[in-house]
Amino acid sequence: MLYGREDPWVVPMWGQRAYLNLRLEAAKLGKPVDEVVRYLEISPAGHCPHDEAPETVSQITDDWLVALENNDGGHPLEGKISIPCDIEEADGRKIHVDFQGERPPRNAGEWIGTISLRSKLSNR
Repeated sequence: MLYGREDPWVVPMWGQRAYLNLRLEAAKLGKPVDEVVRYLEISPAGHCPHDEAPETVSQITDDWLVALENNDGGHPLEGKISIPCDIEEADGRKIHVDFQGERPPRNAGEWIGTISLRSKLSNR
């Protein structure tokens, strides 16, 4: 999952909630979550990160596809880009990429929005 941190319409809570749902599914399958999904946030970027930070999205996507193609039994989502990192756009802007998989909620809204999913995960 690649998410624009400054998305004004789909707030970070929804990205976290989607990630937690995928974690729950991974737990049901008995797989480690990091073999199923990565949750990356890029900043500054909003609702359309592919338009706002095309070089960053392209590099992350290319890295992911190469990792999938070259997977020889290793970690299927681990590419060559070391995260967290900054990627320079064609216009000189630096876009920060950070792995947000296991981070705690940033505010009360995120915590409340994910509490039922977190309780389901803790019961596994």
